[in-house]
Amino acid sequence: QGQSANDSFTVQVTDGSATKSVNAVFAITGANDTPTLTAGVQSVQLVEAGGIANDTSGTASATIALTKGDVDGTAIYDTDYLSSNGWETTDDGVTYTKAGTYGVATLTVGTGVVSYALDDSNSATQALTQGQSANDSFTVQVTDGSATKSVNAVFAITGTNDAPVIAASTIQFQQGQAAVANLFNIQNASSDVDGLVSEITNY
Repeated sequence: QGQSANDSFTVQVTDGSATKSVNAVFAITGANDTPTLTAGVQSVQLVEAGGIANDTSGTASATIALTKGDVDGTAIYDTDYLSSNGWETTDDGVTYTKAGTYGVATLTVGTGVVSYALDDSNSATQALTQGQSANDSFTVQVTDGSATKSVNAVFAITGTNDAPVIAASTIQFQQGQAAVANLFNIQNASSDVDGLVSEITNY
């Protein structure tokens, strides 16, 4: 920004025997170029755990590598922006973390890698249905001291079916009551975090 430079070109004339030359000098003033920041490809597809109490394992972690640059300066991660937009650090700026919809992202400043941990206990994650696609997006910004550039690290997640749950209550009978075949009654005790269940009573 504001740097001065010259570009000089020598031109010569002649009358057939004598010559004369002069320099055409162009003065240039530099301007700041915006830094660059790009996000790489997600390392692996994230998959929700499913089954009964998440006993069917999924893929809970993935990473995205960020690449920053500046043709006429030095780009650094904008810690003021991060702190003002939900990112938190507990290690003096070595890493920054931010909770998303389905999990937590961590930016390691020294490497530019954003790692993601899918939270299978999160209600939003549990609500994903079999094969459903979802994204969790995190914005990161760099600065060169005056100009800034931001990019979204977007993590793709695939839902998995969670097993429904059901509970039964015992029916108590007194002596002398007519015998019945039904010993259990399901009383509004069935549920499914990512779908619908059919309730059966007096089965």
